[in-house]
Amino acid sequence: MLNVKCFWTGVLIMVAASFCGAAPEPEPEQKGESGPPAHSSWRETFLDDFNVDGLDEEKWESANGPYGHILSSRWRENIEVKDGTLRLIARKETRAGQDWTSGHMWSRSFRQKYGYWECRYRYGAASGLNNAFWMMSGQDVSEDDDYERFHHEIDVNEGHYPNEVAMNLHSWSGKHWSKHRNWYAEGSDLSQEFHVYGMEWTPTELVWYFDGKEIRRLSQDICHRESPVYLSTAVIRWAGEVTDALDGTSMDVDWVRVYERIPAPPTVAEKAIRAKNARFTSVGLEWKQAVDDITPQANIVYRVYRSSQPNIGTVEDAVKHGDLVAEIPGGDSYQVEGLAHSTVNYFNVVAVDGAGDSVAYEMISVKTPVSSDATPPVPGDEGRVRQTARAAKSMTIGWAPGRDNETAESDLLYEVYLSKEIGAALAGNPLVRIKGNTAAVLEDMLSGSTFYVTVVAVDGSGNRAAYQEVEVETALDDSPPRFLLDFENGEIPESDVVENHPMEGIVGRRVQDAERRWVMEFNGETEYLSVQDLDFVGSSATFAAWIKPDGEQAHFAGVVFNRRHVAGLTYGGGPHLVYRWEGGASWDWESGVVPPVGEWSLAAVTVTPEKATLYLYRDGQWQQAEYASEHQEMKVGIMEVGRDSFEEPDGPPRYFKGRMDDVRFYDRALSRLEIEALVK
Repeated sequence: MLNVKCFWTGVLIMVAASFCGAAPEPEPEQKGESGPPAHSSWRETFLDDFNVDGLDEEKWESANGPYGHILSSRWRENIEVKDGTLRLIARKETRAGQDWTSGHMWSRSFRQKYGYWECRYRYGAASGLNNAFWMMSGQDVSEDDDYERFHHEIDVNEGHYPNEVAMNLHSWSGKHWSKHRNWYAEGSDLSQEFHVYGMEWTPTELVWYFDGKEIRRLSQDICHRESPVYLSTAVIRWAGEVTDALDGTSMDVDWVRVYERIPAPPTVAEKAIRAKNARFTSVGLEWKQAVDDITPQANIVYRVYRSSQPNIGTVEDAVKHGDLVAEIPGGDSYQVEGLAHSTVNYFNVVAVDGAGDSVAYEMISVKTPVSSDATPPVPGDEGRVRQTARAAKSMTIGWAPGRDNETAESDLLYEVYLSKEIGAALAGNPLVRIKGNTAAVLEDMLSGSTFYVTVVAVDGSGNRAAYQEVEVETALDDSPPRFLLDFENGEIPESDVVENHPMEGIVGRRVQDAERRWVMEFNGETEYLSVQDLDFVGSSATFAAWIKPDGEQAHFAGVVFNRRHVAGLTYGGGPHLVYRWEGGASWDWESGVVPPVGEWSLAAVTVTPEKATLYLYRDGQWQQAEYASEHQEMKVGIMEVGRDSFEEPDGPPRYFKGRMDDVRFYDRALSRLEIEALVK
């Protein structure tokens, strides 16, 4: 058992060390004694507080040698533990053919998957240094390791001076991909104060924390192998300009800790489920509420499962075999509708606390009463369904009431089904259930889109009759883009303003074009536009521009792009277009959407929480590619037109060369019809 210090009842006081003969500086204000999230109970599994001078060689291993993918070699001599602080020091010195040295270390025997990982440290006080706390599955890392054999890498933080927190998930299994996000501690200098960088790692999710505050959440399905703890510095160009100011700076670490969660499902005093009000097509369920040591009773969620077989007796079986009927926060009863008469149904309830721990009740079986009525209802008006109103995000449909030989008109149940595919509406679950009413408002729909709707009438005995399927449409959304650059209103100086957003950048030339009148021309080397102060926050967006590429484009040349948060429309590592978004496709995704050189085409990408769609239009022909992914909410402050500002070592600038017109950014995902309207 580890000898664990108590950090929770007092203030940890550390004495700043004096290095290289410099006068001691007062220790900054202590911050961020975070600890793991309060939603669970935890057990500490790893700790180093560096309170004994000298690196603990039984606990840590360190690198000694060159690293070809960065500007610094890494050596044991660059790691120092003194006066309660670990220092990973960057030095300007030539070793192993590299001009800089830095430190890199990992836990010798400790490995863990899942849990809570946290480290309290401060950055080196100069640009050009990667200050990293991270995990990677696999064995020891050296310069000749084959990254293909690693399964994953989780960067809790690859921090860059003065206040950038860089969070990454990499897959090194097969074709590499990554999901990246930057977060900025606005107004802070992270080299002057210690802060706690934390990560909760579960089988389905990664959650990043800064001083105990959640700053990012990402679903994951690849990180299921044990990892050591890694602490490292690296001199790299993408961390900012590398100057002599970096010499002698260090990433200073106060402590590093790892915890594992102690499973603690809710407690159910009585697991019996009681059935009541059993009718031909419905049954009521009641249960005693669970209690939990952390989650308030009102926040425990109850999941009701149904099956036609007795195969949902455990949590695992309910999830695997059952149909999820309802999720009820803090509830103790539910009326299950839409059943068939004279049918045996099996039900179970699963209580889930805030940490995701769950417990199943006792499965019960209920047979709905036998009905002698086998006659289905008769849909009114020959089964016609009509769209009576439409808006950009909603519509209203109506139908004539059905008639039944036994069930009163006011007691008929109507189920409304919706699909994007013709003839497929009844294949899914009902969107709405309404008793006795003959109209429904369908909301949260995609604007400018076509759907197929049908209605099913259900009588009291469970007999069903379908109305006709009808094609319906939502209206086009006429809300304006967040910004539009059409280059028709004169020159674009640095002081110009578009849609109330200031513009900056090294502007190209406004020229006349035979096909599109006035357009902007970029030289592919230095010219771009930057639209400021967008203040966009969301998980849906559209980027669009008419482009006329002049020759082969630089790899990853930006079209409409934000480097700081890595979002927008850009070229890939070839002639094809790609998109970037938190949780989306990696840089090496090959979309197959290739803009023609020397010709005008409309390029666009729409992003929703579920997928991204790339479009390219030229002379009546459309190219299209989709990428299904769980896109996260992003914050975008600026958008650059004509470049990606990323600079890789010895790589070409990522500037677009050619002409652009009608550049747009929407804070919503346009539909296909709305994209087509941009052509018109």
